[in-house]
Amino acid sequence: MVSFSILAVVLFLASAPVNGQIVEQKIGDRVSIDWTNHIVRAAGVSVAPTDGHDRSQRIAALETATNGASATLLQAMRGLLLSEKGTVGSVVANDAAARQDLVELAQRFTIVDTRSMTDMSVEVEIELPLSAGIAAIFVPQETGQGRLRLDDIPRSPLSLLPWPECRTVPKGVELVIPSTGLRPYGGKHYTGLIVDASRLDSQPALLASIVDEEGREVFGLNYVEYDNLVRTGMISYRPTLASAHSDARIGAEPLVVCGLSASGKKSTQIVVSNNDAVLIHAAAKTMNFMKTCKVIVVRGQ
Repeated sequence: MVSFSILAVVLFLASAPVNGQIVEQKIGDRVSIDWTNHIVRAAGVSVAPTDGHDRSQRIAALETATNGASATLLQAMRGLLLSEKGTVGSVVANDAAARQDLVELAQRFTIVDTRSMTDMSVEVEIELPLSAGIAAIFVPQETGQGRLRLDDIPRSPLSLLPWPECRTVPKGVELVIPSTGLRPYGGKHYTGLIVDASRLDSQPALLASIVDEEGREVFGLNYVEYDNLVRTGMISYRPTLASAHSDARIGAEPLVVCGLSASGKKSTQIVVSNNDAVLIHAAAKTMNFMKTCKVIVVRGQ
């Protein structure tokens, strides 16, 4: 009898960066989620064949290990946080068509490694990029309908905080008016957004969002283009500011803001200040990096 372990997926047992560059969630010893690149990996193991030199037994062992990895992969996908709506599994629980789509998605894996163990058993490692498949199941193609929320309150060109009404503007100082857009000091436009949430108890999710202090969406499905979401995923997570800045996803001149807290029952929403929310939209007015999903959240370790 062939035995393999289908892991009971606990949503977040551990999260750690690999080589300081990606945010990886490990679930047991057979599953890992790369939240930087939106890839899930799983492994399956067969028992040792009775005759390690019998070709048919070796093929059967390989097939058994692959099937085990596939089953583990599907179980892991069901446990992933989709958004504040819950896990992938809970969202599809009452939708037979979506459940079948998820099963079919899990079969599109790629075998990335096959290892023969000392006892002649076989271990197979597989992986599956998630962005395109998850978008096809859960995201309507009519995304990106949100409007930028801007104001005409003058702001300091250095601190980007509202300029006191009682203070005279020094000669040669040009105040920032968000409704006209926001550019980096001496630059043309911001190329992306980094939200530093490294000190927050937030949880990564496939369709996470950023909101202001009133709970209004600053970045999410209302501000992305579907095709870009399919290609890159909604948000990429990085373990440090340095690794975020080195990511080509957000370009050479990203706007950097600090997260205030994590909100929602699942803690997948990052809250930014109302002032920063306006600045994000003002920067997007100059060049809309949000529709291309050029957003990174620094989650830390």
